[in-house]
Amino acid sequence: MFSFAGLQAKAMALGAIALAVLGFFVRLKVVTAQRDRAQEKAAVLASRATVASKQKKRKREEEKQLHQELSSIEKELKKDSFDGVDGFNDANDY
Repeated sequence: MFSFAGLQAKAMALGAIALAVLGFFVRLKVVTAQRDRAQEKAAVLASRATVASKQKKRKREEEKQLHQELSSIEKELKKDSFDGVDGFNDANDY
């Protein structure tokens, strides 16, 4: 009724289909893992870029504030001229 060659061919066909399905799921798992690693790496790089830009911005603001403080100190020094202890500008004037 059933020949051995026919059963063997059907078994080989089912095995090939099962192997193809298994290969598909393994490949899907590998690709999914690669995608997850790439997303994690992208998130890390994005956070590093954000931190670097915030540090640069903070540094620029600090430099700007220091420059403003230096300017205000220079203005105060120019405004208040020191005439010396006895009121003379030149030390050689008696």
